[in-house]
Amino acid sequence: MKEMAEEVGIDFDDLVEAIREDLNPRQLAARFEISEELAGNLKEHFYKYGVSSVMGGD
Repeated sequence: MKEMAEEVGIDFDDLVEAIREDLNPRQLAARFEISEELAGNLKEHFYKYGVSSVMGGD
């Protein structure tokens, strides 16, 4: 998850805090200046896989 956040230019700790605040994808997108779709994907990935997984990593 940390690598995913870094890849899109988001501070990992800020992302985790925003998810802890239970922001919806629209709010996440506005806070981090990313697309709503990406915000939703990041949040879904967090809840489904946790912080220590990476999708597509080699």
